[in-house]
Amino acid sequence: MKPTYKATFWILAALLTGALLGGTGSYWYFSEIRGSFDQAEERIEKARTGERIEKTGKEERNNQPREERFLNYLKDRLQLDDGQQAVVRRILESSRDRYRAIHEKANAEFSQVRMETRKKILEVLHPDQVEEFNKMLGEKRRSSHLRRDGNRR
Repeated sequence: MKPTYKATFWILAALLTGALLGGTGSYWYFSEIRGSFDQAEERIEKARTGERIEKTGKEERNNQPREERFLNYLKDRLQLDDGQQAVVRRILESSRDRYRAIHEKANAEFSQVRMETRKKILEVLHPDQVEEFNKMLGEKRRSSHLRRDGNRR
């Protein structure tokens, strides 16, 4: 076989191998991405219809109370013994009510500022804009309910 044919053969073989590997990798990658999109669409549809969404893996872990997840993290990371775990659990539980009170107070203040802001905006708008603004607020409320009832961010 002539050297030029040999070189041409190896170049074509390398290109063909690259194309095959690239195509196969792309197929696997994009089929995985498409599967994720399909799952997301299915979860959104279930949230819209009120159907129960099964939780797996990380979502199950996120279903635990926050202080329990934090306690497990500390236990694993710091190798806490049973006595230490019990003390840390009591500390976290006693802090929970304080956090909740702070959160409720902040939510009340946020709501007040939000209502004042909307009222000031409404004073500036024309009647047709008021209608559209109220429609926008309704859409925002519906999307936040979907997020709260179905998938959390």
